[in-house]
Amino acid sequence: MVGICLHNRMKLKFFTLLAPSCLLFWAAGCVSTPKDDLVFGLPGKDKIVSRYEQPYDKVKAAAITVLKRNGTLVGDDLVRKVLEARIDTAKVYVALDDSEPKITKVTVQARRGAVADIDLSSEVDKQIYGQLLVNHWSPACLSTRCSVPNCPASPPGSLSSRAVPGADGPSDFSRFPPPLTWETGR
Repeated sequence: MVGICLHNRMKLKFFTLLAPSCLLFWAAGCVSTPKDDLVFGLPGKDKIVSRYEQPYDKVKAAAITVLKRNGTLVGDDLVRKVLEARIDTAKVYVALDDSEPKITKVTVQARRGAVADIDLSSEVDKQIYGQLLVNHWSPACLSTRCSVPNCPASPPGSLSSRAVPGADGPSDFSRFPPPLTWETGR
């Protein structure tokens, strides 16, 4: 009789511990991606959001260039406007939103396995911004006959001139300001 009582208590303790651990595992095990998929992972800060006063096509071209430079471009969802890439062992998603006029919102999410990687998200976001700057100063713009109004690369004294780095006075790169906002979130 004592053996049966001990056996039932052990079963009760075992299932009392097993049920909450399973519930905890399943509740904390799903994270949404910009493609509206649920993937296994622990919740955490893994997104960087930036807004640029640039056309959608230019921002998308810059994002594709950055993702191809750092890893492999895996997918381009034209309906949801999401780029997916693999960088080392991480999955990186870049969501583009052009719902606001003249502003393109970029959301970068990176996950290494089941863990958030905010550092990689931040690095990819900074590289997209840098690529937008590089794309802005095209070879035609850098020539002495620049026809872009207020181009910072125009020679001093020309009609389209603006302050040139290293020239007299401070540099003025307000033609291409930094992103409107930077946000982090999950």
